[in-house]
Amino acid sequence: PHEGIRQGCLALFAWRDAAGAARLLGALQHAVRRHGAPSAAAGGHTPNANVYVTLNGLYRAGVPAGQLDTLPAEFREGMAARASVLGDWQDNHPTRWKLPVRNWPPPAGRRAEAVPLADVDLVLHLTHPDPVRADQPFARDNPAHPLVAALQRLLDACADGAGDGGVEILAVQPLQRIARDTDQGPQAIGHFAALEHVGREA
Repeated sequence: PHEGIRQGCLALFAWRDAAGAARLLGALQHAVRRHGAPSAAAGGHTPNANVYVTLNGLYRAGVPAGQLDTLPAEFREGMAARASVLGDWQDNHPTRWKLPVRNWPPPAGRRAEAVPLADVDLVLHLTHPDPVRADQPFARDNPAHPLVAALQRLLDACADGAGDGGVEILAVQPLQRIARDTDQGPQAIGHFAALEHVGREA
């Protein structure tokens, strides 16, 4: 599913209640690519989507506590609580994590505030094969960008007659794939400057 992907974004969503969760998850049913379905095509309007729901998001969506208790302990505890087990000490301690800032929309006339991770209900990872273009910036006020347009379609689908339908985007981080020339041709570089699609998943 990552073949040919050139850019993407991570969007952090929050819902006010179970009704907001139902609206967003219902809208995402049409956005998430099912296993085996074709990937998004260059020049198209529908990006690939991966969805991750947090424990707090499940709680605020109305999932019964008894069902939440059946989830793996690692998921229920979270990375911050398991920092000592994971080796996140000193500079990597959760108290030193750089939090995302509210930027969708950015606050008018004041400094952007950090988004507490406990406020995030859903993380949406969108990817698209179109290359990054200088004349097509990733910006909230540029609806012609395929990823920005996809985010706006989700918000529009969640809206009700009274307003936002209990769904908001807290923060968005644009992503870009960088390629390095190798003997086998251009290879995409992931985090830590590692070439992607070289090894096998364990």
